[in-house]
Amino acid sequence: QPPPRGKVQNSSAISLSWSPPDSPNAHWLTYSLFRDGFEIYTIEDQYPYDIQYFLDTALSPYTSYSYYLETSSLRGSTRSAAVTYRTKPGAPEGSLNLSYISPISSDSVTLTWAVPSNRSGPIEKYILSCAPLDGIQPCVPYEGPETTATIWNLVPFTKYRFAVQACTSGGCLHSTPLTVTTAQAPPRRLGPPEVRKISSTELHVEWAPPMEPNGIIIRYELYMKRLRSNGETRSTESRVFQSSGWLSPYPLAESANENALEPPQPTTIITGLEPYTKYKFRVLAVNMAGSVSSAWTTGRTGESAPVFMTPPSVSPLSPYSLNVSWEMPADNVTRGKVVGYNVSMVSEQSPQQSSPVVFSQVLYTAKSQELSYIVKGLQPYRIYNFTISLCNTVGCITSASGAGRTLAA
Repeated sequence: QPPPRGKVQNSSAISLSWSPPDSPNAHWLTYSLFRDGFEIYTIEDQYPYDIQYFLDTALSPYTSYSYYLETSSLRGSTRSAAVTYRTKPGAPEGSLNLSYISPISSDSVTLTWAVPSNRSGPIEKYILSCAPLDGIQPCVPYEGPETTATIWNLVPFTKYRFAVQACTSGGCLHSTPLTVTTAQAPPRRLGPPEVRKISSTELHVEWAPPMEPNGIIIRYELYMKRLRSNGETRSTESRVFQSSGWLSPYPLAESANENALEPPQPTTIITGLEPYTKYKFRVLAVNMAGSVSSAWTTGRTGESAPVFMTPPSVSPLSPYSLNVSWEMPADNVTRGKVVGYNVSMVSEQSPQQSSPVVFSQVLYTAKSQELSYIVKGLQPYRIYNFTISLCNTVGCITSASGAGRTLAA
């Protein structure tokens, strides 16, 4: 009797077929099919004999089974040789537990899992999937034979969902998803503050949180330095404002403690400044892992009335003319944009029985870029007094007088 011919269908079924004996010597045959020594199927056949078929089901995955036939007739029986077939691998069974290895980095997470039972067949690979909960930046999954894997290039302080699959050629076993939050990292990409003029001594400074907070912002610090009119630094930087709080990039607080804290204040008014003076500001944002500084930005206080003007220099040009010249004061004196100068001649008259009276006559209004004026029509060898009034958009200040004598005729 030839042995049965088998064909493995899947992880739980093997189809078997067989032919009659080479010399039946009978008109009636009984076939008994044995698996691992136990009879599982019996069928009778009569001449002319057909090829017999049987589908063995409900088998275990990736398991070897031994089959043989016993063929009997009224004259006796015979037994075939045994043949062995193994079912295909099935999906792994049991549980697959996923866990992470501490400490968790700000840009990577190492995960590990136990090898499940291989009764269903050899594990060919593991697939570790990764997805951010907010869906901002996808992460690269792992696929391979190891039971530990590190996922890199993650975003700091971001929640990710991980899951692993153990796969045979017959299917995969899935783990329960695991949510992990990456560690905080120093914030990045903090824009410069915006500076707005309020008055001649006050500036309003405001800024936005870092574009990449990479954690919980717990403090802002504002630094300032004063500039000269030529743009050079006049004073070293100093911290002029600080605000603490709790600013999480996640919209919903996860604990009552977070709800109790307000975000640090991102705006302030700096007072007690010099009029019409440039100041530079930068802001520092701090989280639990570090800090980031913005670039410097410049703001200028508003104008106020000028406070001082130096007396003019008066020099003779002829018996009948004098040159009146002056210097443009510094910004901290003009306290605004100079719009012009008034050149005035000053004279004293002493009426009888009264104190002297000072008369001032405006001779010329000079533009801001003019720094001299020639006074003509004067008398020879006589002393004349002049003042200069400096004016900005807010007000004017008049200098002390400067004197000069015309030449002799």
